[in-house]
Amino acid sequence: MKTMQSLFAVLLFVVGSSQAQSTRKAYADIDIGWLRKIEFKEPPKAIINQDRNYTAKQAGYAQAMLTWIQQTYSPKGMLGDMKWYTFVPDKSEPVTSKDYDYNEAEKNNRNAWPNYYGAYAKLSLFLKKDASGKFVPETGHHIRWLIEANGVETISKQLVSLSTPEEYYFLMPRYEVGLKGSLDKTWYAEAAKFRNFTNHPNLKNYVHYYIPNGQVTDGKDDFYVVIMTKNRQPLPFEQVTVGEFIRQVEKQLPLMYQMAINGGSKDINLKARANGGFQIFKKRFAAKANENVYLSENNQLGLFDFANADENSTFPWFQTSSGTFQNSDGYPTFFPLLKLKKGVKEASVSGDPQWLVVRWAPPLSKNLAGDIHYMDTILNRFNYEYVYNYFFGDKRPTESYKPLD
Repeated sequence: MKTMQSLFAVLLFVVGSSQAQSTRKAYADIDIGWLRKIEFKEPPKAIINQDRNYTAKQAGYAQAMLTWIQQTYSPKGMLGDMKWYTFVPDKSEPVTSKDYDYNEAEKNNRNAWPNYYGAYAKLSLFLKKDASGKFVPETGHHIRWLIEANGVETISKQLVSLSTPEEYYFLMPRYEVGLKGSLDKTWYAEAAKFRNFTNHPNLKNYVHYYIPNGQVTDGKDDFYVVIMTKNRQPLPFEQVTVGEFIRQVEKQLPLMYQMAINGGSKDINLKARANGGFQIFKKRFAAKANENVYLSENNQLGLFDFANADENSTFPWFQTSSGTFQNSDGYPTFFPLLKLKKGVKEASVSGDPQWLVVRWAPPLSKNLAGDIHYMDTILNRFNYEYVYNYFFGDKRPTESYKPLD
């Protein structure tokens, strides 16, 4: 799966060349619209699944999200399709299996996520006309705009070796103008400011930021994100302390070793070296047990982070709240290590959304009419205030959704 995602990213980069842009100019000004119009004529029904159940009300929320996107946006220079969804975790190999490696653990750990649901627009970028003269996708390249209740994967990067099917540890990478470290890139600053995203008046009441290239996915994907919570309360995530980090690593070391062996490691001394390196790490940071942990962007903690350590190691991927070089020029960008609070998953089973994520991929270009129309529509026409009041307001709106003029 990771290989396919990375391949897609490479292909998207290639087709994003000037030659491909030239191809898209032929229909960049054309109102192409939706592949199909979706209408819900029957009341929503509960979704019963052996792994995750969703109430009829939650299914109705997902359908409403689809309807709002469809009412707000008419694709120009792209062909749109729509889908609503509810999350059901993929089956993984048993932990005891010889095939239980990093990829299987990543899947298994998704069982710790809350129930999430939503809708997305899939916007095909490269088009041709069929025999009847209708636009159809020429390739599978597309971008997406989604609305999602209780979304975790859309805004976070799982720390696979730390997480379990009951506990989710993660980073929330984000770019903000002025950020230091390895993510301090001119093109990220330009993307964050594109069409006034950073300071847009429609977004001022909500947390919103730009996610840099590949920070929450395995491909080279960037995203714009808007997050809504009732009364702008913090998300139900908590920062991990050094003491908890040490305890969690100690608990996970045997599984980390098993995953390394299942992943192909032939090092017969790996377990002993990793245990030795961890003891060095533990001793080094024991006095900072109550400080918060920060990890470098794109870090995926693994057994070799400890196995390759010795008394002279500085563990450059790890910082605490008193760290000297956190987000400084010439160093990796560090983000807080977070975990999902207890009770979040249980509260999601039948309740209303605890938070809402609106996320969309940047347009492929910044100058084609259809691409600008896409970005401007999400910023200017999508009725964020209505959506906020619908889920989190003191009184739900009685009128139907209408996009902004």
